Amino acid sequence: MSNFKHIVRLAALAPTRLEWLWPGRLAVGKLTLLDGDPDQGKSMLTLDWAARLTTARAWPDGAPISQPESVLLLGGEDNLYDTVIPRLLAAGADLDRVHVLQGRPGPDGTLLPPVFPADCDLLRHALEETGARFVVADPIVAYLGPAAGLNGPQVRKALTPLATIVQEAGANLTMVRHLNKNGRRQSAMYRGTGSIAVVAAARIDPLAGRDPNDPTQRVLACSKNNLAGPQPTLGYRIRLDEQERPLVEWTGPVEVSADDIVLNDGTLLGAPVVRAIEFLQETLGGGSRPCKEVRELATAMDIASRTLDRACAKLKVVPFQSWENGRNLWYWRIAHGATPEEEMAQLLQELKGQGEERKSA
Repeated sequence: MSNFKHIVRLAALAPTRLEWLWPGRLAVGKLTLLDGDPDQGKSMLTLDWAARLTTARAWPDGAPISQPESVLLLGGEDNLYDTVIPRLLAAGADLDRVHVLQGRPGPDGTLLPPVFPADCDLLRHALEETGARFVVADPIVAYLGPAAGLNGPQVRKALTPLATIVQEAGANLTMVRHLNKNGRRQSAMYRGTGSIAVVAAARIDPLAGRDPNDPTQRVLACSKNNLAGPQPTLGYRIRLDEQERPLVEWTGPVEVSADDIVLNDGTLLGAPVVRAIEFLQETLGGGSRPCKEVRELATAMDIASRTLDRACAKLKVVPFQSWENGRNLWYWRIAHGATPEEEMAQLLQELKGQGEERKSA
């Protein structure tokens, strides 16, 4: 009988625990894909994360970082001197722990950016030398060669060894990618440029974009998470510090999904909004109820006020006032598809009826 040395009996292997840099979001030994349109601060997010790791400051959701870690940047779009370094300083990074893999010598002595999988050994050596636990490839298409971004087999050929390298090094590789311009109502997971093999290789795929309910705020939402399930969406703004350097300011949890961001006219609603619509249908199905009472019931069911407002807009919930006990009270009712003229006539009729009831009382 042949002896197949590369067959392993699982009973002979000891299971290990999944390790996280950022619990639920950046896994050690795995590939992360950060998607988003231009001007959403994707590069600044990665620098904010790098700064937190180098100084062991807590993550935006409060999760602690046990010790300072080194990071390795593969930066292809931003200038190191006037962009990357000032932003890292604004974010409070320890620059002694930040390393940049500039590339390999070309025929004329100039540095050429690494291209994978050909330069996998270069990355492996850089991780061994720096001990970096967080690697950023920004943007990832700059390191996959001229055709690999659109070619599924080429993407897998490049990303599979990269996944092996970061697993061996105990590091996380976060790959930055732009969204495509496709307008065919695609969900967030399918909006990234290039082959679907890119998102398939990543274990976690966060998406950065505008908050559809607050144009002054951006959000980081979860498009895919094979390791920990969807994580709460976090809001952030980009502001200038006293030296006019941009930095990320986190604003806390937001009731917005990744699909809400890319389908921001609401064609595809997030689960929280769907739940809020169902709540309103049940609460207002029997007729109008005081607005304050409906909001209190929603709060008791952990439905955020902003989510409730979005559900009201989708369900066409109409507010109206009623004079009761010497004061005006606001009520909500479902319009049921009436025209504006019909709706106004119905409201006037309700108000007239309520006035007659008060007179008879």
